[in-house]
Amino acid sequence: MKELLKRLNLKVDENNKFWQDAFSKAQLEPEIPFFIDCEYVKKIQTEYGVFPKNFDLLMSAVEEVRKDKDLCMLAKIFYHLFSLQVAKKEIFEDFELPKPPKDYKGTLAYDLFSVFPIMAHIPNSYAILRERGVDEDVCRDSHRQLDTCISESSVEVSRPCFTTDYFLSYGAFIYLSTLRIGRFRFQIAKESNLGAFVFENNQGELKVLMHGVNLDKDGYVLGSIGHTDDKGSFNANVIEEQDCFVGYAVDNDTYLAKKELIKLDKKEWSLIYKPNDAVIMVHIPFADSFDKEYCEKSYERAREIFARCYPEYDFKCFTTATWFLAPVLDKVLKSTSNIYNFRKKYKIFPNKCGGLDVFNYVYKLHPSSYDKIDLSVLPEDNSLRKGIKERLLSGEYVHEFKGVFKF
Repeated sequence: MKELLKRLNLKVDENNKFWQDAFSKAQLEPEIPFFIDCEYVKKIQTEYGVFPKNFDLLMSAVEEVRKDKDLCMLAKIFYHLFSLQVAKKEIFEDFELPKPPKDYKGTLAYDLFSVFPIMAHIPNSYAILRERGVDEDVCRDSHRQLDTCISESSVEVSRPCFTTDYFLSYGAFIYLSTLRIGRFRFQIAKESNLGAFVFENNQGELKVLMHGVNLDKDGYVLGSIGHTDDKGSFNANVIEEQDCFVGYAVDNDTYLAKKELIKLDKKEWSLIYKPNDAVIMVHIPFADSFDKEYCEKSYERAREIFARCYPEYDFKCFTTATWFLAPVLDKVLKSTSNIYNFRKKYKIFPNKCGGLDVFNYVYKLHPSSYDKIDLSVLPEDNSLRKGIKERLLSGEYVHEFKGVFKF
């Protein structure tokens, strides 16, 4: 394996047992795996229809990948790694897909070979979803996310491609835990940690008490962009007493934690979420309608499907972490905007974050750090871009905050 990693210039821990086992299995198999084959790709498309946009592109890439023994071997290793259903951090810590050598003819093989080992698992994951009773259209749309990721990757780098970020996200998620239902992707988190407890009172109102996090003097999670000064910071933990819960609550208007301890009487407030409870994480795919009714129907259908098809989990809430929930957007958004309506669904609270997502999704930039961004040249060609740019230039940040609502 050492020589393979050296030829591909891959930085992987050679002692990682998962990589070692996958490599050993791959060595015993034919040089070109069954899934890097035109007929196999055609079969997947015919039976599952998961590549409405990129089928022809993948057919072209197959022939290129087959010519490269090292890429075929790495694809086999990926296939076995994904079979393990292990958390990606245990396998792909600080991982980057290999890049072609300078003298390599074309880039198609390197840019797309990592799609094929994911594709090879589609029949199995599709069948398991159907056995659970997941509706046919949801199975199809969920697996079509791979096609969407290829398209979005290609836009990002201005050539046909499947980037490392999408490889890690989709490769890790293909195993049954994420469903595309209407507007959103919904991911099962069996044992979550939102950094908070969530309560509901007799009127159905929610209240968040921060838990297991360090907060700065202003109520942001310490370490977030613009909030790294630990002077005046404090630890937030929820304490349960006989008749109440004690902790640091999140303000309804600022979405920031208050420094004063409060008590929530158990007669009035019921605990609906605590760390390690099962939740549904909401992801927001790029380029789709944000119509309020469409979003609401997506939530409603997700609630029905997960309750019916995953009865072993006692889901407590839906949750998301996104720049859509940034406090500063209250100064930017109109009450008629779709993002504003999206925010209203959630009880918003602080999250440790780097403030880079807004540049990825609003301005189509992909900065590695905040200090590499020239704010003055950000485009202002619509009201959202213009409004956010004004806040950024005034020294504010667009933080990725968390939000919850009851399952």
